Amino acid sequence: KVMQFSEHIEEANLIEKCKVPLGIWRAHDSHKFNFSAFTSVECETIKENYKRFCKEFGFDPKRDINIFLPSTHATHNGIDALKKKDLQVFYFYISRNMPDRAPRSIYTKFVKIFYAYRTGPFSEVEDELLISWYDLRPGKHIYATLGRILRRSRFLVRRRLLRLIGPEEKVGVNSYTPPYVEDILKRDKNSYPDWTNNEEVWQKIADMSDQFTVKELKKSYFQEVYPSVRASDSVTSLKFKRKLIENLSSLENPTWDTVDWVKLGEDCYNVGAVRVYSVIRKLTKKYVPTECWGNLAGALLKIKSRCGRLSVVRRDKEDPHDSDAC
Repeated sequence: KVMQFSEHIEEANLIEKCKVPLGIWRAHDSHKFNFSAFTSVECETIKENYKRFCKEFGFDPKRDINIFLPSTHATHNGIDALKKKDLQVFYFYISRNMPDRAPRSIYTKFVKIFYAYRTGPFSEVEDELLISWYDLRPGKHIYATLGRILRRSRFLVRRRLLRLIGPEEKVGVNSYTPPYVEDILKRDKNSYPDWTNNEEVWQKIADMSDQFTVKELKKSYFQEVYPSVRASDSVTSLKFKRKLIENLSSLENPTWDTVDWVKLGEDCYNVGAVRVYSVIRKLTKKYVPTECWGNLAGALLKIKSRCGRLSVVRRDKEDPHDSDAC
């Protein structure tokens, strides 16, 4: 559905059609954006726009809602289901009949309407998860991950953690930088908290999150909470992905089982085996049809053909005074 929607956008040039000139809204002081609270009428308008959008482009309003939610809220494990241009069309589509509202603010309200956070006091299981995170010290940016696991807002997760650890430790949380660990595969397994070996605890967290299975929870926790997963040399995301695609393409008939992921992680800016494996899987799920996921060599060709930015390598500009230049 996402691929068909993307192709339809390109064929019909919907990006230009959905844009509304901002100058019309800001031409006079009396026509500035409205930043007050959304009314019940505006909320109903957003819902109706979403239903019309799904009907026009063949989406199911209930089953396909995760496609239009941010990766931190949806269940697609951090993968952005829609491309930037596709999401831009969605912004403007749900903004219809509300010219005094910024499309981005309308999308934020859309997320709040269709994604319900859990409220109420934190349970003992949730407190154990927060305390174990603090003991491992992965850095302050993990609030989004913990919020997604517990289905609570990042603000509530952070506030609860600071209450658990006390005011003396607040400065350490805000200023902490995770240590550098070369490879997660070299980490001692016994260093994990004891509760992570208890399947009953994982099942309780899965029941609370209401959108993750136990397997998905473990993947989110172990791959994003522990600092050694993210620890790597400084490198931009696009540069790293290009290097990864280039190294995999240079192998002769690569498969998921035969690729040396440890060596590949060392060659790709020393980010580790888990990082390179998880990234190539996310790219495969995003750009490759489901029936072709098992064929890594074919998946690489699909990724390069559907995302040209990952296969483009910048070349150094030739010196015009160089005698060897053509």
